[in-house]
Amino acid sequence: MRPSPGSHGRYPPADWPNGRRPAPPSATAKPYRPLLGTSLLGDEKPSNTASDPRQTADGPERAIAPTLHMVLAAVAADVANGADIRATTADAKRKLVQAGFASVDYVEVRDAATLKAVDRYEDKPLRVLAAVRLGKTRLIDNASAG
Repeated sequence: MRPSPGSHGRYPPADWPNGRRPAPPSATAKPYRPLLGTSLLGDEKPSNTASDPRQTADGPERAIAPTLHMVLAAVAADVANGADIRATTADAKRKLVQAGFASVDYVEVRDAATLKAVDRYEDKPLRVLAAVRLGKTRLIDNASAG
C-alpha cells in the first residue's frame, strides 16, 4: 500500500486518531469561552477583582450607560440640522450629568476625516465624540453627524 500524499511516508498519518481522517476544525471547535468571567453580551456576572481590566458597571449604572449614546445621537441630529455646536454640546454635558454620570470628560464635534474641532456645521462628515465616567468605569462613544 502506498502512503497518501501529505502523510510524509506514514500510513495513516500518526496524528490521525484511530487511523481516520480527523473532522474539520469547524465541526470540532469548542464554543467561544469569554476571558476573565465576562461575555461579549454581558449576560454573565462580571468578576469584581480589582485587577480585572474589563470590569463593568452593575445595577443602576448599567441602566444609565445607554443614555450616553442617546444623548450623542441627539447632538448629532441637532448639529446636522444647523444648531449651534457650543450650545448643543454644553446642553449635552448638562443632560449627561443629570442622567447620573459622575463626570463628563468631553463632548465635542469634530471633522470625521481629520478630527479637527469645528465651530459650525459644514456639508461634510462630522463625528460627535464623548467620554464620561460612570462609577469607576470610563465610557467612550461617538456618533455620526452629517
